[in-house]
Amino acid sequence: MMTLNRCMTDLTSVAAVALMAGGVSFAQVMAPAEIKDPKLRALQSKHQAELTAAAAEMAAPQYPAKFYLTRELDLRSDALISADRRSIVFSIFGTQTVLRVKVNYAAVYPTETPSKDRVSRTYLDVVVPVLTAATKGVQDESEMDAVDIEISRYVRKVAATVYIDGKGVPFDGQAPATVSQRPAARTPAPVAAPLPPPSKEALDQRQMGLQPVLDRMVQELGPQAHFDPLAKPALTAFRGGTYLKVPVVTTLTAANVGSQYRLAALAFDRHVAHLVRLPYFKSASGFEGITFRTTVSAGASPAESVEFLFPLAELRRYENDDC
Repeated sequence: MMTLNRCMTDLTSVAAVALMAGGVSFAQVMAPAEIKDPKLRALQSKHQAELTAAAAEMAAPQYPAKFYLTRELDLRSDALISADRRSIVFSIFGTQTVLRVKVNYAAVYPTETPSKDRVSRTYLDVVVPVLTAATKGVQDESEMDAVDIEISRYVRKVAATVYIDGKGVPFDGQAPATVSQRPAARTPAPVAAPLPPPSKEALDQRQMGLQPVLDRMVQELGPQAHFDPLAKPALTAFRGGTYLKVPVVTTLTAANVGSQYRLAALAFDRHVAHLVRLPYFKSASGFEGITFRTTVSAGASPAESVEFLFPLAELRRYENDDC
């Protein structure tokens, strides 16, 4: 757990200085009658409509991970469901009058992502849109000095096997580490003989039984999943087992152009991570895992083919927040 407290003086200091120059419930905004300070109560009453509109914009589905406006920080699981949502309120920070917004954010980051990079990602993914929404209706308020955004985030570590153009690469959100040319001597572990791949007849039979579910998935999830129109979900043999290959297309902006590792990380964060909880295979049988194969394009750069392979057991652990 890492808490980003008082972003006004930390992450959003530049935005706060600039501000000084210038289906969501109403309950997400503190009611004026609950505020004891007369000046703050008057501000809250004056801008109640603008703050309610800001709450609706903040809560719109635009974040890579689950986002909650809550009065208290450091909440998890069941506590979030019943949490007090009145998180937007005028308050005093030091000697300044601020608009305070509190957020619980269930961020998901690759295992080895440095802390400073996690902070930067949270700033771009959460602080910027929250700040933008908060200031729209109150930026000309002369009685307000700044915006104070407080975020607590629960970081879940995610690991996956990644193949880029058919070649396995480390996936931790960073460039792969240099491998020593002289590794330390060690006793080799016995290697189990690979299992024979399933026959084509066996795959065809399993595919036939699964096809109605696949057709329904493509029809219902098409607009948000961005399935590849040139390839259909199908069973495939992989290392002695059977995987369901789901071809999708990830379109990034020209500003996202970078190395193949950057594109792979962005493809996961902004697209594939939202698909791993497919509701269609709760009691799946006939295959051992799911492969998301995405064609990633950014601007005019050549497209990259990236595959993320997930054993079903790991997907269920991920769904239960165990990995």
